Amino acid sequence: MKKKSLNSSYNNLPGITGLVIGIALFLIGFLIVRGFEGAAYGLFTAPILIISIQAIILGNRSRSLSWI
Repeated sequence: MKKKSLNSSYNNLPGITGLVIGIALFLIGFLIVRGFEGAAYGLFTAPILIISIQAIILGNRSRSLSWI
């Protein structure tokens, strides 16, 4: 069965959304909230940024490797 190929912007939408949210949370934690609570925002933001970058990379991969 052949899958429909969507526009690459649809594939990148979750990654871009996560990247924007992660950067916004990092800036809130760094500029507005100070101290240990700001560091908690940074610790919360790191996995969001890593996963969103991975989602963007996987969204841009070619569809020729269908088993991955």
